[in-house]
Amino acid sequence: MDKGVQRWAVNVSLWTPSPHQFRSCLSLLPLCERSSVVRFVNFEDQKRALLSRLLQRKLVQFVLGLNYDCIVIERTPEGKPYLINNVENKNLNLLPNFNFNVSHHGDYVVIVSEPMCLVGVDVMAHDTRSKDPPHKFFEVFSACFTPCEWETIWSAGPEEDMLFHQFYRFWCMKEAYIKAVGIGLGFELQRAEVHYQDGNIWSNVAHVLIDGVHKTKWQFFLHSLDDKHWVCVAKGPPADAIGSLIETPSGTQFDGVTCDTALTLQNKSFILLTVEQILSTETLAI
Repeated sequence: MDKGVQRWAVNVSLWTPSPHQFRSCLSLLPLCERSSVVRFVNFEDQKRALLSRLLQRKLVQFVLGLNYDCIVIERTPEGKPYLINNVENKNLNLLPNFNFNVSHHGDYVVIVSEPMCLVGVDVMAHDTRSKDPPHKFFEVFSACFTPCEWETIWSAGPEEDMLFHQFYRFWCMKEAYIKAVGIGLGFELQRAEVHYQDGNIWSNVAHVLIDGVHKTKWQFFLHSLDDKHWVCVAKGPPADAIGSLIETPSGTQFDGVTCDTALTLQNKSFILLTVEQILSTETLAI
């Protein structure tokens, strides 16, 4: 089951393909997925989208041992990817709710997976080039956080850089939860209130209250990829799946003991992969 817990990241900024190289990499995807990459106008966005989809296929190949060309991935209407391969696979039998999630922002594309728990991930880049001071920048997001969360964010000051870091930490924690349960757009962010473990505002572990109720089976883990990128992994019980995610394998129900066992699996650090490792159709050796 431990192999189902994966945390990968790739630095997109280090990849500068020629147009020919990019088209060649795009051809590794099924025809039906290529339009989702080229629909972006900005080439940097196309790179992120392409590597995001290739990472998903590489992860499935690595964890389940499926043939690269046979992997079939679809997405819920809310945008969460899921594997639909209807195959008898001994690895899949050991990972009864294998699910994964991806995110890309700034220089990084990240992917995470869990063998049983719902999982979501969000990466955020702290753009130090922002021209607005914190109080002006935060105005746009005033309705996204509860008064308690804003108090924690402001307590990270007075240095502007620390305020922005704390803001992005909270943002990626909330986004990771939304993506894990499969909500998509439309969720009122103030319904989810995040608290750091032991009240330490720079802790890398947190928990959440939904509509004021402490969700004890949800766990949040923050990771710093470098000095300007934060990523959060959120994981919790499959019973909390929402919307169309319930109809996918990720909505599978399990008894409480089984879920509790999955929640105790150790959270892993992110492994930094190269683009070359992702582009290879051979199974990763990590």
